[in-house]
Amino acid sequence: MSLIPSIFGGRRTNVFDPFSLDVWDPFQGLANTPAKDDVAAFTNAKVDWRETPEAHVFKADLPGLKKEDVKVEVEDGNILQISGERSSENEEKNDKWHRVERSSGKFMRRFRLPENAKMEEVKASMEDGVLSVTVPKVPERKPEVKSIDISVVRCFTSLKPLRRLSFPVSASAMESDASCNLVLYGKSSVETEIAKCLKNKNSLTLADNTKVSLFLESEAKHLVKDDDSFNLLLFMNSIITHRFGRFLIWSPRLSSTHDVVSHNFSELPVGSVCVTDIQFKGRGRTKNVWESPKGCLMYSFTLEMEDGRIVPLIQYVVSLAVTEAVKDECDKKGLPYIDVKIKWPNDLYLNGLKVGGILCTSTYRSKKFHVSVGVGLNVDNEQPTTCLNAVLKGMSPESTLLKREEILGAFFHKFEKFFDLFMDQGFKSLEELYYRTWLHSEQRVIVEEKVQDQVVQNVVTIQGLTSSGYLLAIGDDNQMYELHPDGNSFDFFKGLVRRKI
Repeated sequence: MSLIPSIFGGRRTNVFDPFSLDVWDPFQGLANTPAKDDVAAFTNAKVDWRETPEAHVFKADLPGLKKEDVKVEVEDGNILQISGERSSENEEKNDKWHRVERSSGKFMRRFRLPENAKMEEVKASMEDGVLSVTVPKVPERKPEVKSIDISVVRCFTSLKPLRRLSFPVSASAMESDASCNLVLYGKSSVETEIAKCLKNKNSLTLADNTKVSLFLESEAKHLVKDDDSFNLLLFMNSIITHRFGRFLIWSPRLSSTHDVVSHNFSELPVGSVCVTDIQFKGRGRTKNVWESPKGCLMYSFTLEMEDGRIVPLIQYVVSLAVTEAVKDECDKKGLPYIDVKIKWPNDLYLNGLKVGGILCTSTYRSKKFHVSVGVGLNVDNEQPTTCLNAVLKGMSPESTLLKREEILGAFFHKFEKFFDLFMDQGFKSLEELYYRTWLHSEQRVIVEEKVQDQVVQNVVTIQGLTSSGYLLAIGDDNQMYELHPDGNSFDFFKGLVRRKI
């Protein structure tokens, strides 16, 4: 509410309100003017100005005044003037003398209204001595948003060295892996007790009925075959979080880390992470599978959310945490800067080549969304594209190499901070950093739409993300578009969006 001060007590300028106008007080300085208290209160009446989303609303206390005594006028197109006049008569009689006293008062208030005021639709009313004036506002014009389905690559590739990055796994290969070993390791005594309880009850299973053998970290030395195995102690020493990454499940060879955490979600503490050295049944958003060997950082972890509207945005928070974790590790080790970029919606690129990706799935139970997040990052495989350490060697041959365990610890440190910020303030709090990290600001793409029997091409420029997490773009005709993936092909780097027709 904006309170417009009375200017009858002395001429002054209201520097806090750019729309107010000073008005000369015709009674100022007339000290001998007789006036009753109620008339004085009337001439010094204050006016409240409140702005709502729909209108400017003025209210003035004018006790004892009739509507015929008040004028509401519009001057010069945007100046609202409220004025009135009141007189009173008091007659006193006694045995010795007869006296009649008359007093009067006037007031005027003028307000310069902004351009959004619809002065031709001003309405005024009086009730119980209170004047109400309503000036409607011109509705804000919202940009027209048109939704267009576009196609997006949903494959999780580039994590297979020396051979093709992604390929189907034969049924015989899957059948040969009919069992798996899972090692349970906790950061503190609390997580260690959880590990013991899970092992004693043999609580963890896999959906395909694969035989699962559980081990505590102290029992797992026989599973560490070489120095390239994931170093559990190094990882735990790098964890400084309060929730995420404090309970670890590790396997030297596993079908899918994502399957482990999603299938056993209710048995695991929230924030648990599953890591493997070799993943032979990794999967992406289109359910294609591939094998990822040693050198890749492959992990999945759990989290809970209550607001389903923001669940789709969590993949952007994860992507940002990965890129920032790599930067932090480079800074900590004094290494050259590695600029890992985000390709919308869920891929990670380095020097124009894919080095990782994110997969998020969720189920709704007990009024909460159980979210399983899977991440793959090519840390130490040079073929057939590139990896983090290959780029480091190219920049500085003597550089210390990045380690998967330390990157994972740095990731959870970043993610926990970003996640708390995201839940408290929304994705807006991370947008600026996200846009500095992704590949698509001001990128022009061609949207192909089928109109009747014709294919129409429209060039649009990407502006950012919509509140629902889709791409926001603007056409050359200033038309706003929300671009949706449809599961087909989407090649940003060629600037062409293809739809199957």
